[in-house]
Amino acid sequence: MPIKNDTELAIAVASASQHLQDIHDFTQRVDRDDAKVRFPRGVLKTSTEYRAICPSYLDHDKASSCAYAFMHLDMLWWMTKRTEITLTAREMVLKSAMIALATITEAVLTIPGQAGFGPSAQFKDRLNSAVQRNFIDGSDRDELSKMWDNRNHVHLKRLEKSEFGKYGHNDVDLPRAALDRMLPALVKWHEGRKA
Repeated sequence: MPIKNDTELAIAVASASQHLQDIHDFTQRVDRDDAKVRFPRGVLKTSTEYRAICPSYLDHDKASSCAYAFMHLDMLWWMTKRTEITLTAREMVLKSAMIALATITEAVLTIPGQAGFGPSAQFKDRLNSAVQRNFIDGSDRDELSKMWDNRNHVHLKRLEKSEFGKYGHNDVDLPRAALDRMLPALVKWHEGRKA
C-alpha cells in the first residue's frame, strides 16, 4: 500500500525494520534464498543509463566499468540513507563509495590524445587541466582532490592513524556532486570536437 504521509512512513519504517530483524534472528548468517528481501526497485539505475552519461571517448568496456561503479554507488547510497547503519560500519560504506567515485573520476579524466589528461598524467594534474578547460571549477577540483587524498589513504599498510571518525557523508556527497557537474561538460566538449 502506498505511503501517503509522514505518519504512515514512520509506521512502515518501524514495521519493515522489525521484519528485517525477525528474518535475521531466525536465519542468522545462513544463506537462504527464501530469506532474501526484495531490493527496492528504482534505486539502481541501469548500466545502459549510466553508460549514456559517460563521455564517448571511453571505450565500451571502460564505460561499462564506470556504469557498474555508479550502480555500486547507488547501492551504497541506499545503505547510508535508508538504513541506520552507524559508526565504523557506516564509515566503511562511505570509504567504499569514495573508492568507487575515485575510480570513475580517474577513468573519465584519462582522455586519449589530450595534453594534461594522458594515462601518465597524475590525477591532480588532470584536475588542474580540467579547471583550465572549464570542465570543473576550482571548488569542484578541491572536492575531487580531497576525495583522491582519502582514496589514496585507504590502504591499511599506509594507515597512519585510526579511521574511526574519519569519513562523513560530505566526503562522498560533495565529490559526487562535482563529478555529476563535470560529466556533462566532458560529454559536451567531446561531442563538439566530433562535430
